[in-house]
Amino acid sequence: MYYGLLGRRVGDRHHKRAAPDLAGVARHGLHLRDDGARAALVFFTKEVKRWVLDAMLGFAGGVMIAASYFSLLAPAIELAEGRG
Repeated sequence: MYYGLLGRRVGDRHHKRAAPDLAGVARHGLHLRDDGARAALVFFTKEVKRWVLDAMLGFAGGVMIAASYFSLLAPAIELAEGRG
């Protein structure tokens, strides 16, 4: 059982409708504001240096490789080891 920031149980199947965690709603609003501000930088940037684009592409590739490993390969290896 997981307890939210305000001490309420989250995911309890006996409650038909859980009250929203207000701190979580506030954090979500802050994330939306921050993401919007970062996305708006596109309109003020005329040119990006090649090394910055290369670094961003390398980082995105690394994230995709890690995601594919942890979501696909690692569970498959554990399943294969369990079957002998």
